Amino acid sequence: MNKSWMHERRFSKEYVNGVDDFIQFVESHMGKECDVRCPCTRCLNLIIKDQISVKQHIMINGIDPGYDTWFYHGESTSHSVVGDDQTDQEPTYDREEEDEDDGVNDILFNLHEQYTQSDTNGVDNTNDGGVPAYLEDLIRGARTELYPGCKKISRTSFIIQLLHLKVYNKLSNKTVDMILQLMKSSFPDGETLPGSYYEAKKFLRDLGLGYECIHACKYDCALYWKENEKLEACPICQTSRWKLNDGVGKKIPHKILRYFPLKPRLQRLFMSEKTSKKMVWHNEKRVNDEYMRHPADSAA
Repeated sequence: MNKSWMHERRFSKEYVNGVDDFIQFVESHMGKECDVRCPCTRCLNLIIKDQISVKQHIMINGIDPGYDTWFYHGESTSHSVVGDDQTDQEPTYDREEEDEDDGVNDILFNLHEQYTQSDTNGVDNTNDGGVPAYLEDLIRGARTELYPGCKKISRTSFIIQLLHLKVYNKLSNKTVDMILQLMKSSFPDGETLPGSYYEAKKFLRDLGLGYECIHACKYDCALYWKENEKLEACPICQTSRWKLNDGVGKKIPHKILRYFPLKPRLQRLFMSEKTSKKMVWHNEKRVNDEYMRHPADSAA
């Protein structure tokens, strides 16, 4: 079998096709439902995962280029010499390490799947490898160490958790900026921390974690939305739309409604392998008989 794809650029056609061939090879030699060792550059065949997760890891992290003979996945070792330390050593399996990416890799992998399956855009914002620039930035962030030698958390996971803590503890934007500046001055050289809250928020926007700002009347009479989007005063009470409008600098509205679009958030729930199972529970797992076991069983 041709394994030159292992040294190709990730997400190139050759690499993607090679990953598919590898998964087919695993299915044919070990069965479709069998959990196998993950040969990505992070797991290095030391962690056992289901085949979907293995494919995701190989796509995101890359495959170990030194794994020339796939002896852990059913290939004969008759043409290669394997040291005793490799054959006798039983890899350790850390259940906690499976969850270290908080589903980020799942989402990025499925974003890539959606892109490669749809060729109808007609807009070329891709790089030399045929991958959208924003998607490659997100993937690079998911694989980037927070600081040299950091293996516990990636840059993307750190940003997600930081913004979660900001909202949960009601931290101001300035507080987050000050925390980030303190961390940047304390971490070793080569750290990849965002420089500000704005930079962190901007980085995650392409992941579908953004929101839309809709201006609102000072007295909650109406929203400046759709047909009212360009109005300068409330169509009901005629109050000015702006708190500050001196003709110099940016106009400041009285109130802002932050709208979180539902569709991309539902898509993200289906993107992650873990949450997608819960999203289809009512259709696949719910018992449908004459007994009321769940509110969905009622006639209403």
